[in-house]
Amino acid sequence: MLFLSTKGVKDLTLANSNRRYQLPFCVFTFFELRKLELNNCIFKPPLHFDGFLHLECLILNSIDFTTNLSGNVVNLPQLEYLTMRSCTNVYNLKIKATNLRLLVVENCPDVMLLELLHSQHLGHVFLTLEKTIKDLLRIERMNLALMFGSMPKVHYFTTDGHFLKAFIDEKPKWFPHTVSHLKHLKLCNISLGDLDHLHGVLCLLRNSPNLETLSLTHLQTESELKQHEVETNSNNLDSPDCLDQTLNRLKTVELSPLQISRPQLLFIKLLLAHSPSLLSFTIRPHGNLGPSKSFNLAKDVMRFPRASSKAEMICLDPMLFGVRNWQEIGATLCTCASNFVLLYVTKIDQVLLLHSCFSTRYCYVYLLKSKDEAIDKFVLYKTEVENQLNKKIKVLRSDRGGEYVSPFADICAQSGIIHECTAPYSPQQNGLAERKNRTLKEMMNAMLLSSGLSQDMWGEAILSATYLLNKIPFKKKDVTPYELWMGRKPSYKYLKVWGCLAKVVVPPPKVQRIGPKTVDCVFIGYAHHSSAYRFLVHDSKNPDIHKNTIMESRNASFFEEVFPCLKREHTSSSSCVDEIVHDEDQEQSEAEEVEPRRSKRQRIEKSFGTDFLTYMVEGEPQTYREAVTSSEGPQWKEAIKNEIDSILQNHTWELVDLPPGCKPLGYRWLFKRKMKADGSIDKYKARLVIKGFRQKEGLDYFDTYSPVTRITSIRLVLAIAALRNLEVHQMDVKTAFLNGDLEEEIYMEQPEGFSALGQEGKVCKLVKSLYGLKQAPKQWHQKFDQVMLNNGFKINECDKCVYVKNTTRGYVILCLYVDDMLIVGSDDKMIKSTKDMLKARFDMKDMGLADVILGVKINRTQNGLVLSQSHYVDKILEKFNAGDTSVAQTPIDTTQHLSKNRGEGVAQLEYSRIIGSLMYLMTCTRPDLAYAVSRLSRYTSNPSSEHWKSMIRLLRYLRYTRNYGLHYGRDPAVIEGYSDANWISDMKDSKSTSGYVFTLGGAAIAWKSSKQTLIARSTMESEFIALDKAGEEAEWLRQFVEDVPRWPKPMSAICIHCDCQSAIGRAQSAMYNGKSRHIRRRHNTIRQLLSMGVISIDYVRSKDNIADPFTKGLSRELVYKSSRGMGLKPFEQVCTKENLS
Repeated sequence: MLFLSTKGVKDLTLANSNRRYQLPFCVFTFFELRKLELNNCIFKPPLHFDGFLHLECLILNSIDFTTNLSGNVVNLPQLEYLTMRSCTNVYNLKIKATNLRLLVVENCPDVMLLELLHSQHLGHVFLTLEKTIKDLLRIERMNLALMFGSMPKVHYFTTDGHFLKAFIDEKPKWFPHTVSHLKHLKLCNISLGDLDHLHGVLCLLRNSPNLETLSLTHLQTESELKQHEVETNSNNLDSPDCLDQTLNRLKTVELSPLQISRPQLLFIKLLLAHSPSLLSFTIRPHGNLGPSKSFNLAKDVMRFPRASSKAEMICLDPMLFGVRNWQEIGATLCTCASNFVLLYVTKIDQVLLLHSCFSTRYCYVYLLKSKDEAIDKFVLYKTEVENQLNKKIKVLRSDRGGEYVSPFADICAQSGIIHECTAPYSPQQNGLAERKNRTLKEMMNAMLLSSGLSQDMWGEAILSATYLLNKIPFKKKDVTPYELWMGRKPSYKYLKVWGCLAKVVVPPPKVQRIGPKTVDCVFIGYAHHSSAYRFLVHDSKNPDIHKNTIMESRNASFFEEVFPCLKREHTSSSSCVDEIVHDEDQEQSEAEEVEPRRSKRQRIEKSFGTDFLTYMVEGEPQTYREAVTSSEGPQWKEAIKNEIDSILQNHTWELVDLPPGCKPLGYRWLFKRKMKADGSIDKYKARLVIKGFRQKEGLDYFDTYSPVTRITSIRLVLAIAALRNLEVHQMDVKTAFLNGDLEEEIYMEQPEGFSALGQEGKVCKLVKSLYGLKQAPKQWHQKFDQVMLNNGFKINECDKCVYVKNTTRGYVILCLYVDDMLIVGSDDKMIKSTKDMLKARFDMKDMGLADVILGVKINRTQNGLVLSQSHYVDKILEKFNAGDTSVAQTPIDTTQHLSKNRGEGVAQLEYSRIIGSLMYLMTCTRPDLAYAVSRLSRYTSNPSSEHWKSMIRLLRYLRYTRNYGLHYGRDPAVIEGYSDANWISDMKDSKSTSGYVFTLGGAAIAWKSSKQTLIARSTMESEFIALDKAGEEAEWLRQFVEDVPRWPKPMSAICIHCDCQSAIGRAQSAMYNGKSRHIRRRHNTIRQLLSMGVISIDYVRSKDNIADPFTKGLSRELVYKSSRGMGLKPFEQVCTKENLS
């Protein structure tokens, strides 16, 4: 034992079937124990024993706790399960178990003196005694009650009749403490004829206000009790004040085994009468009872009234299955249960189920187009009732209509539903349904007449009448059908007068900038399974909302004394001129009374200066009419005319008659103000867009994919232009998507304001693509590809949107991004010839020397090109950080450790907007932001205040470096790469961060910072994974420049600098003998790149590795040094140096 105590044993069991022995002291030195089981021994710990600090489960069988233990406290802070069986001298044991969850005590005579200190989490208690303790003192009984009351969070409590008899001697009505958390009570070996047992059960019920489940098992017979005791108990159970408290939370009761005894039946009757929330009551007759007696017992129980309308009586007795005449049993039970509407007997898995439910008079109404839909609606009703209420339909009664014949009868038979039919020409036999039908028709007529609505709204009227009747109490009971059916009281706050006027707010997608914001409607009912109302549009000035259509909304104002349909009828049906005039005056006064309140404050015109329109920040017009009638109408009209002229010159459509069976697509005008880099308006742009979202795949379009050039390709081409001192020009295709040839037949409505005279009824058959079509991008790229290939251009294999033409006179490179293109040529003649070719084939706009491409400003210097986005940085700071003027010299704080937010998020939408803006800036021209943006973007879904502190610091760094730009110079003319990794940057995630950067002409052309998808087991593995990613990008760059004209051939390998010598050694090793399959695959990839001469690997010190800021936060000096290494410099500083030179 002493040897085992030093080996970290966690599970120890000591068994002894002979005489009781003294527990060895070495047992108390097992400090790592998780589970301990002791049998037949004397428990005597040493004097300075602190307890088992890691013990979780303790099982004690036949243990004697000596008197020397008195006063000592056994500390068990992690104990969750404690079991004690047949233990003696328990009063000497004091246990401090703050985490105790389960307590099992069996056959311990002095259990009432057991002290459990600070066991606030105790939830399961199991207490049983072998026999009744007769000589129990009053103080000990009080201690037992106090011990039970000191368990404040007991949810499950199991005990027996001996335990109840031990402390219910004086038959108290209440415990000293209420067990408010007790939800599940199980009593064993109880005799309801025993006065002490009965008082103990009732006392537990009174002290458990939140009790949900009651189970009485192993019920004892009353044969051993005296007859007068049984009679006394029966009289007590039958008295009105026997249980003077309602069991509001009790839902499930189970009693077994039952005999036909008066105390048991009266106890069942008592529980049914005092349990308004009861759902299930299960009884199991005694096995000695025969089938006849078991059936009589079930019949007696079914007679008892119950407080819960949802109570389900279940009788579990295999003996009943010996009865053959099932119809007789069912008929007898139905006769006995006269106060139930539906009751049926079924046999499932050798268990007899007796289902019953009260009549609720709750009504469902389904509107049918024809009677053959009745079967479908009944199936819907059956599914909803069985799923929502957990009830089965037992009996269905109807007339002999043809819709209730097969297959309706077959469905009832398959579901076990008894379909009762009335006698021929005897509707009175189904009087309940017939009276309901008449009531609904009379209410429908009254509602239509009082509201003035037309008769075709009879269906809405009947649905509303049914909705109201379900919430009105009927005669026999002072309770509503809704309350009986749903189990909760209905609300009447939202009920409105049927047919009244309602001002409904226009939904946001249909709101017009200029025009009414509400629609006049008539209230016609309540939406099904929704909190919205149903309205009939009475008068609408919104083109997207049509008159006499039905809409659902919750945002409405009701005028319950105004009936617009009734007013129209009165004015049209005249009997006397004076009466008509009087009615019109009265209705006009009513309309004036309900006119919405408006502000009476005088509006004063404000002057913002003559240049107000130039710097106006309002949104663009949303419709054609709004554009031409606005203050900028002449500018928008000119933009619309240019768009239509481009479409007509391109022969985009032809006017034809709409073929039968075809439906033309709609259109929409889009308006946009194009801004310059300084924020002023450049031009007004109008675009006619077809509603392509109505196209059907496989019919109107097939393939939609279209590539665009990578931003890396644009930077690489600009770097080459700076190296070779080439001119960069820019062109724009005015209507790019209009040039694609269509292969499908698509028809569109004629645009508003440009319908052909005399051909207004015709539609536009599209010959070429139009903006908004699903296949428009694909068709445009396909057409542009064809034109470029026919004119001697070749497609770059790495970027399908980069075209190259190489001749003896010179070469030209073209990058296409949808409709924007950059043209780089060896001389002006090559550029001019390319422009002339494009102008001959497309409607082009020559923008001269490139100035702004994709929001990136291109600045020319004497030594090369500078790419900057200072104007975009100003917009970000003005929008998200305008009030802060502080600056930071590093993008991220190296001392701050970020982790996922487990609490409530802080301004998540604003956070995600900033991340999106910074990600665009980082992707284009700011590699120094890569790691910070990558790190902060991981918490976009739920940012915390700590994440916001890092975000604010990043914005302050952006203010400090707002004029930074990538400076591409004349040298070096080789591509160099740098790779780095940070092993396990997040301890909770166990994922490393990798980064790389490639430079050409002294500035970065490609970079990336990302979290690795694998878990690297060492620094070498994380560096190797980053090296593999850098090798992948290097291979792409090398293949790209291979297609660049006049690039030196053969190409030298791209050198990748790495600061991990172990990773370099692993890469240069011919074989890999490790266990990781992922590292093996990457090793094979890098070895292949090295052997093919695509890359070479060189060692660099960490302080000279410019990829270091892509993996971690750095100090101010290293951030400055790495930024200069990537070609990031202030643009003003570059211009100053050139002026001085």
